[in-house]
Amino acid sequence: MLLCAIQSVIDDAKAYFWWYHAFVLLFTVIVLFNINNRSLTFNKAIGWLLALGAILFITFRPPVWQVFGDVNNYIQFFENSRLRSFDWEAKDLGFEWSMHFFNRWDYWIWFLFYAILYVVPQLFISQKLLPKHSAICFVMLVGCFNFFGYGFNGMRNGAACALVMLGMFDRRLLVKLLLFIVALSIHKSVIIPICAYILATRVDKTQLYFIIWVICLLAALFLSNLVNYLIDVSSFIEDDRVNYLTSTFDSLENNAGVLFSRKGFRWDFALVSSVPIILGFITVVKDKIRNERYSILLNTYILANTLWLFTARIPFNNRFAYLSWFLAPLLLTITVLINPRLRTSNNLLLLILVNAILTLLI
Repeated sequence: MLLCAIQSVIDDAKAYFWWYHAFVLLFTVIVLFNINNRSLTFNKAIGWLLALGAILFITFRPPVWQVFGDVNNYIQFFENSRLRSFDWEAKDLGFEWSMHFFNRWDYWIWFLFYAILYVVPQLFISQKLLPKHSAICFVMLVGCFNFFGYGFNGMRNGAACALVMLGMFDRRLLVKLLLFIVALSIHKSVIIPICAYILATRVDKTQLYFIIWVICLLAALFLSNLVNYLIDVSSFIEDDRVNYLTSTFDSLENNAGVLFSRKGFRWDFALVSSVPIILGFITVVKDKIRNERYSILLNTYILANTLWLFTARIPFNNRFAYLSWFLAPLLLTITVLINPRLRTSNNLLLLILVNAILTLLI
């Protein structure tokens, strides 16, 4: 009887999962059938409706770890914060503050806060950078294969990266710094894209970054876990994920009972990572299209993704990859729209379709 009850809960959570994907797919289809609609009213309406739905789905996700990963851990952190005082020595003070501020209410209010922090900045960026194509851009972001995981399971990382993205495109220095500081206080791993962004704003050398990325890709293929020898990441990322750098798939399977569907160098991740870089290289270097914001975005992505290459053989390396991947849908959308060679309705349709198919398959 108990096993039947547990299975019923899991099945309900799986149904919730598929309802979420059906919701996103609905908006994807709407955008596909209105691919050339540049009405500001249409684009804003689609964006806000999709954002509202995504926020509600994220907020009210069932606390079932078999489907929604770390959701129970977050709830446990939240409930424990009621029993202790504020920890000024916490590694992520912003995250610590959020728990203590919201623990006077139910945990779903806290989830709502992080859902808004995750979704709304990405909507603002879509509407600010591409007002006449914001529906396409936002559907690309929400429909991306990693949007679900970092809205539901990795909500700290997702919210922090969304704030970094927003800070990258705000021209006000004080606001930019404030957004970066808040993002770091939630999840310190975002120091990687922040540093990549700072370097990209100082050195506009897309061709050089591309060459470095290719060299590092080859090094990652032939020198396993090179990052362990080149840099002590734990010295500037105070995060438990740095333990993965010295872990192996076998040790985690034997000691922690974790099962992995794939081991070794992640060719699929490398392929996914390479698409925005190759198209960006063609746009900036070959076609010589100059756009300051786009160049900074592309260079930031290349630099952040370069670090991931050295972790491509370790367990859970997707958590490092996300520190560049969160920029990929935005980067791909802008690439197609600003490059006359790529900017066709068919290419936009193909981009959105491939994005949706990858989300359903991965």
